[in-house]
Order: sequence, then structure tokens, then C-alpha cells
Amino acid sequence: MLLVLSFPLLGVPVAKRGPVLVELFTSEGCSSCPPADALLRELDGSGDPEVIALGEHVDYWNQLGWVDPFSSAAFSRRQEDYARRLGGGGVYTPQLVVDGRREMVGSDRAQVHRALAEAADQAKLPVALMARLVSPARLQVQVEADVAGAAGAAEAFLALTEGPLESRVPRGENAGRVLTHAAVVRKWLELGPVAATGGHYRAAPSVELDPGWRPERMKVVVFIQERGTGQVLGAASARLDQAE
Repeated sequence: MLLVLSFPLLGVPVAKRGPVLVELFTSEGCSSCPPADALLRELDGSGDPEVIALGEHVDYWNQLGWVDPFSSAAFSRRQEDYARRLGGGGVYTPQLVVDGRREMVGSDRAQVHRALAEAADQAKLPVALMARLVSPARLQVQVEADVAGAAGAAEAFLALTEGPLESRVPRGENAGRVLTHAAVVRKWLELGPVAATGGHYRAAPSVELDPGWRPERMKVVVFIQERGTGQVLGAASARLDQAE
């Protein structure tokens, strides 16, 4: 069986509008997070503007009665990096970051939609991707991006997301609740530096899959982020569709 991601090949290398990358830093141990998780579910894959969602579960709530099964110290460190870049003080949940440029409370619906509208008006670098399942446990991805308009040194990242996912939480602030999550980041890869001037960026990472993941609920996300400011310069995503 072949797993295929439909993708547009890069055409004329010019900047285009959108999509907008949305990162939610959340935790199943946080009683304030479920409304933000619900908002992320609404935004995931929406088209006005096009939203690429990443649910990044932090681990600093894990010592308070419930260990979030989706949590990672890597996402806590990424959130700390944003705190330094954006100057918003300490980290908190639920925190939502739009295109690496603005942060806000993840459940503040009005502020989130204003930030999305503003981000959608920013020109983006074209990014294209494709992938195929070369074995039951390995996905081969190809990425191409026109980086002629990159303003400075940048890095490329790949995330595999899965959703919706549910957890029944027996302890902690959400004890007794069934929580539903969208776009849970299952795997995160740093693809390395991107040329700052001229030409195209290309990469062909191989991604290992866990047998417990469900490909029909998964997406692959690739984005390019300016190293100093954290601004997202371009992004693309595609759902994993099964084909015989």
C-alpha cells in the first residue's frame, strides 16, 4: 500500500499570501487549556485564512498530578525560546503563537482571529512538499522552497501531527474529563539551515512512524523560520491519504 500526499509543484518563484502557522502550547494538566484546544480544532485546516495548526504539549505540568502522554521537553524549550524572542515574560499555558511573530492567550478568540487576519496579509515564501510511505514504518518526504526572498538566515522544520486524539484524564486539574486535541505534534525534525539568498531549498528527509499512529488522521507540516526573529517565512502542509 502506498501513502501519498497530494502537492502543488512550485511554479513561478514569487511570494504569495498565507498560509498562517499557529502553534498552541498546551497541557492536559492545565484546566485553562481545553477552551484553547477547542479553538485549535476549529482553526486546524480552516481556509479563511488558511491555517496550519501545531499542538505542542509542554511537560512542565507533568509533576502536578497527571503526566500528559503527548508532552515533550522539546516543546517546553521551544516555548521558552519564544518568550525570549517576543519579550512577553515567562511561559504559560495556553499560549498561542501566530507565525512566530505574535503571542496571546490561546483561548482569546477575538485576539486570535485578529492576529490571523494580520498574518494572512503578509507575503510568504512558496513551499511545496510530497511524501510516500516506503514501508509501514517509514515516510519519505521531499521539500522544495523558493528562498530568494528570505531576509536573513533561516531554518527549516518538519512536524508530523495527528488528530483528533482523546484522553481520559484521571488526575490533576482536569480529573474526570475527556479531552480532545487537534494537530498533536507526534514528531519534530530540524531539517537544517536554509540559504538566505537566491536559489531553491531542497530536502528529502526520511521520517520514522510509530505503529500506534493512524495515518488517516495525520498531516505532515514543513515550515521555514527566520533564525533570529522567529518569524515564519513560509509553510506547507498535506494530509496523509491512503491509496492502493
